[in-house]
Amino acid sequence: MNAFLDTNVIIGYIYSLDPLHIASRKAIVDENTNYYSFHVNEEIDGVSRRKDREYAKFLTRLEMIFNKYGDYDFIDLSEIHMKVNRFGQIGRFEVNDMHNAIDVIWQELNFDENTDAFKAKTEFNNYFRNFESKHRTGKKDCLKKMNFIPAHQNKDSNVLEVIDKKSLKDYFHGEDEKILFDIHEYLKNNTIKDLVLISNDKDFIKAISELINILSFNKYMYLEDLLKNS
Repeated sequence: MNAFLDTNVIIGYIYSLDPLHIASRKAIVDENTNYYSFHVNEEIDGVSRRKDREYAKFLTRLEMIFNKYGDYDFIDLSEIHMKVNRFGQIGRFEVNDMHNAIDVIWQELNFDENTDAFKAKTEFNNYFRNFESKHRTGKKDCLKKMNFIPAHQNKDSNVLEVIDKKSLKDYFHGEDEKILFDIHEYLKNNTIKDLVLISNDKDFIKAISELINILSFNKYMYLEDLLKNS
């Protein structure tokens, strides 16, 4: 399959703590020929900076909780979940997603339901210290395996006319419209059969569904549908 991957899919792939991680791992596979564009890359850089800040604050709070335990104590996973309930939202990082992140951390570090505190503090400290560099490398490696689509030079007037006629402007957020024109212009000049745009942005998918008859690609997929169909 030829797959164009929206920002949220790639971010979900890079960050194991992201709620889209499992779905993104199903979307980004070596068997596919994967594409991203200039404006996806621009958005990835911005979102990565934000998520790094949010995760750093989250992990700092977890570290403070861990450090309250004595070395000979045991850290109970259910207690950590109860304490996380009091964190409150950090930027766009919601509490429900923090609970998922806790479970992922426990799994990645091979912690038990009740884990020796000295072991937990030591291994979590290493995890935290390497977190940002690990994901920076992950982003670089992920994009290296994908095909780059340059920024569009012009916006197709026919597409703009339909966007205006159907009042679709409000369905585009961030770089969405620019990303759409990156793909549209590139495929007008480079024939790629059966390219599928994959995104987890419902508004973006809605806009594409309304425009699909005049775009240079004719397939799209909502990312979380990959989980439903697996």
